[in-house]
Amino acid sequence: MTPARAAVIVAGGGLLAAWLAAAAARLPVVAQDPVATPAGASAPVDPALTDLQAQAARLRERLGSGPPLRHRRDPFTFAPVVRKAPRVTPVAAAFAPVALPEPPRPAVTLVGIAEETPDLSHAESKRRTAVISAFDQLFMVKEGELVTPRFRVAAIGTDVVELVDLTDHTAFRIALK
Repeated sequence: MTPARAAVIVAGGGLLAAWLAAAAARLPVVAQDPVATPAGASAPVDPALTDLQAQAARLRERLGSGPPLRHRRDPFTFAPVVRKAPRVTPVAAAFAPVALPEPPRPAVTLVGIAEETPDLSHAESKRRTAVISAFDQLFMVKEGELVTPRFRVAAIGTDVVELVDLTDHTAFRIALK
């Protein structure tokens, strides 16, 4: 056994002995009165002890005479749900029809009109082609053709084109600027 190991064992034993001695010193010592009191005589009573017992008796009387205490909070139950009666609102006799707002028309402009005469002998039979700009595109259309899937050309005049909106069948005109 090395001297270091022996020193550790001796120091540990010393600490254990000191700990046990300290624990034994803290034990309460009950003093025995060497003079015994006669059986009929009462031992001296501490006035603080009698005062404490009197207050405890008064407290028990107060708690016993009042109404039983009810717990105000129970963490294991939910509060009762109070349901309100559904509110009945009178229904109007007839609703006025609501006019839906008309969808805005896209920017359609007439760029130009071209005329073609097939025969010089028939000057009345001119075929017109309208050049229309819409949706960043140029459309070259004749009467009855579609400009977009939404608009159809109804008539082409000398400086005006009449278009029909196919969603609500309304006609509107666009003119040269």
